[in-house]
Amino acid sequence: VSQSRYEVVTKCGELSAKPLLPCAPNASTPLHFLLGFAITLLGMTVLVLAANISPGAALGLLIAAVGVWSLFTDRASPKLTSSVNTDLLVVAVVAIVICCLGRAALSAPLSLQTDGVLTTWVDYYLHGETISSFGSRFALGGDIEVAFASRPLYHYASFLLPAALQEVTDLSGLALATFFLLPMGLLIAAMGCYALAVEVGGRITAVIAIMILIFAPIPSSYLLHCAYRDWE
Repeated sequence: VSQSRYEVVTKCGELSAKPLLPCAPNASTPLHFLLGFAITLLGMTVLVLAANISPGAALGLLIAAVGVWSLFTDRASPKLTSSVNTDLLVVAVVAIVICCLGRAALSAPLSLQTDGVLTTWVDYYLHGETISSFGSRFALGGDIEVAFASRPLYHYASFLLPAALQEVTDLSGLALATFFLLPMGLLIAAMGCYALAVEVGGRITAVIAIMILIFAPIPSSYLLHCAYRDWE
């Protein structure tokens, strides 16, 4: 499921990059993933909310659609050029950094189970609740806080991929919120920074931007020491 999700997101971005972003001649691998990620989430949102199907079924339909789309486009395998290798290396380094710096948040469900302490923001209870309202077999298909009530207007798109994963696992919504939704959001933000810097100043500038992003102190660690500025 995870491999299929990654492939459909990246392929969707590759196929739509040229017609949607003709002004981005240096289109990087992260840019393809970002574009595909946005299209996949928006497509899933429309299918889930309008057609009232599960996130897993919506993802399956999108995978089939991208497969059919690929049949009518250039099927040449992408070449691993030095630029692509640089992009992949940057993504791998950022992912490792996120896992290292966010290990307390990523292990929050385990810490809660063993020590009774949630090592991340209490908001993740609400995020987990929203994920479960879409992906849990116990959900009624509406607002999980009020039985049989319709869903309020909200940005549901980012919760649908973890909800699709919940359908095929025994993971709780809280677990998916902390070790999937959080790191994926941070990775997407970093890749957006990198993709923008590639288009503005090239890959050397983009690598420098990512290094600044990684090594800059967390805002909660200086001046007012406000915990609300902590990315966890």
